[in-house]
Amino acid sequence: GGSNARNAPGGDRAPTNPLTHLRDYGAIRVFASATCPICLEEHNPIVALQCGHAMCEEDFKRLGGYLASDKEKHKAAARAADSGGESAATPVLSAVDEVAYNSPVPRSHVLSMPAPPDARVRSPFDRVPTPAMDTPPRRRSAWGIPASVTIQAPSSPRQDTPSRRRGRPRGGGAWAWGITRHCDNDLCTMNGTLHRVLYSVGEDPHDGMGYESCYRIGSKVVPDGTGGLWIQEACQIGHTDDWPVFHKNRRREVEKYEIHREAVIVSDGNGGVWTMTVAEGTDSCEVKRFMSNSTHHIATVPIGSTLYYGPGGKVWINVESNDGYDFSVDEPLEGGLWLFGSHSKELLFSSPSLGVNFPTGGVDSDGAGNLWLLEESADARVLILKRILANGESEDTGMGFPAGGTCVYGCGSSSGAYVFHPSPELDDFEGQLTYVSREDRTRRWSSVLIGGCPTDTKFANDGNGGLWALIVDDDDECRMSKCDSAGITPIHDWGLPFASTELVGG
Repeated sequence: GGSNARNAPGGDRAPTNPLTHLRDYGAIRVFASATCPICLEEHNPIVALQCGHAMCEEDFKRLGGYLASDKEKHKAAARAADSGGESAATPVLSAVDEVAYNSPVPRSHVLSMPAPPDARVRSPFDRVPTPAMDTPPRRRSAWGIPASVTIQAPSSPRQDTPSRRRGRPRGGGAWAWGITRHCDNDLCTMNGTLHRVLYSVGEDPHDGMGYESCYRIGSKVVPDGTGGLWIQEACQIGHTDDWPVFHKNRRREVEKYEIHREAVIVSDGNGGVWTMTVAEGTDSCEVKRFMSNSTHHIATVPIGSTLYYGPGGKVWINVESNDGYDFSVDEPLEGGLWLFGSHSKELLFSSPSLGVNFPTGGVDSDGAGNLWLLEESADARVLILKRILANGESEDTGMGFPAGGTCVYGCGSSSGAYVFHPSPELDDFEGQLTYVSREDRTRRWSSVLIGGCPTDTKFANDGNGGLWALIVDDDDECRMSKCDSAGITPIHDWGLPFASTELVGG
């Protein structure tokens, strides 16, 4: 799933992802003294956001934001980085990780060193709350859900600790990817500076969350489709553009590939990955498949195309309209939904035949090789939930949802999905989670209301027919909850900042 656009006052299309909001909408510099909730230091002036938050200008810019007066400078810096100029030494990170970026850390291929048994390793749900770890006071966002983030940040050599909980089992669990200054592992060389911390998340409320490793800000994490992770370890910018990619499962973490740091990565489900990287000097992207013994160039597609986890080693690609993109490498592909294999390309639906807004949460993999789509009705007022099968067939569930602020989430089941959507019974700061499923005997689709959540709730597939949800309640307490057809059950407290935490599913 992803974030959805909504109609803002005045008719503008306002991004509901708060990170996009920072870059594009009304942040102002206020000449007043206040304590920044990120670095916990007093600053004057500060940056005030329309949503009610405030922070220091330095952390605001690390988060990816810029004031109106800085917009042209931001664009110039980006152009200089693209041309290999001096600013290329500055990391170009995802917006989530900009908030945590502190300073470049030396690159390392060193695998994690086990912490001794007496090392203090504490999971966030049993921590003593401190101002540095707690989520700052926040006002609920309006309709739309921020993307459940999957691409991450830089660290230094990771420090693991032996634990019987390490590497969650397939099905029922998830991974939590947070940011902290103090991970409570005494051997971690990054303690005292912002860095990423990975936890495995299980269903046991007492022993279900286990510390895994620490990573540099800038590293990327994506699910492998079988309960593990692909982790791209960030390196010092300017040292190399190809960063090592590790496969992590319940037993070990092994380096497999080196892939461009700006590549979009999607698992192939068979021990390899698909990547999409902007081709230098063009407005197109190169699609490759990395396998254990080979790398294949598959196609060139326009910028704006999207990859989704597919069946049997294949990948779904929504190819943007090919008007004006560079055809010098490959023949142009018609815009629409394609299914790519190492030696095959099949157009299943052309763009005009799909009324789907791909980038805004209207599409998600079901985890079994198929896709869920929210397709606009003829009058664009309702979204109809459909499923696209690998053989090109389309199944209409007959279930309709409001056209604004609705997202679909696969859950590792070929016969069920969750839809998070507005409801007239809830206020503008809450959404309704609905489970849609097909009865095997009658093959009829039905739906059940699961419960209400704040609109900024983050969801992740549990690989076993359910979802994990990261929810901030009315008391500003952050909790991991389990969602299934019976309801939403709080499982763990989560002590790291909500805004920079990502849930990664199976």
